[in-house]
Amino acid sequence: MRHKRLFYLLAALVLTFGLSSCIMVVGGLQVTNASYATSYWNGNPSNPVYYVCDNKTTLIGYTFRYNDPNLLEGWDSYLKGFASRDTAGLVSFDASDPRNDTTTRTVTVTYNVPANTAPLSVTPQTIIVNPTPVTTPSIIGRTYVEIRVRPTIGTPRIITLGPAFVIDNCP
Repeated sequence: MRHKRLFYLLAALVLTFGLSSCIMVVGGLQVTNASYATSYWNGNPSNPVYYVCDNKTTLIGYTFRYNDPNLLEGWDSYLKGFASRDTAGLVSFDASDPRNDTTTRTVTVTYNVPANTAPLSVTPQTIIVNPTPVTTPSIIGRTYVEIRVRPTIGTPRIITLGPAFVIDNCP
């Protein structure tokens, strides 16, 4: 009788650990090395500050790495205003998109933000943009690049990059 109980206890433990390890493997999408850049920045490579020019089209690029191509379903990216929490420019991608390099497990996306489309916060300030000084530029907000990475199973991972200062009067 004791052997039977011991057998059931061991079977329950094996089943519990077996299922929990299966859940860990299936939901194990890991996202690392996320970064972004814009075509306007302060010119300091050791401490870059990126800008979105509200009066001009701005080029934005982002990249991230992940651990297993079989666990990536796709990703969505958009800009999100700092204070307003408004979003703009939602784009969805599948794992089969050519911007996803499954060999290196790296996603690289570049896109244009047209003038007057970035979601903002409203805190005007004065700023000088280097390396090219801008006459009377002003910060009209801050925006973030948000990426929602969708795993094949499990909860999406949200990556927030930034802020990028939205400035007006770019040369």
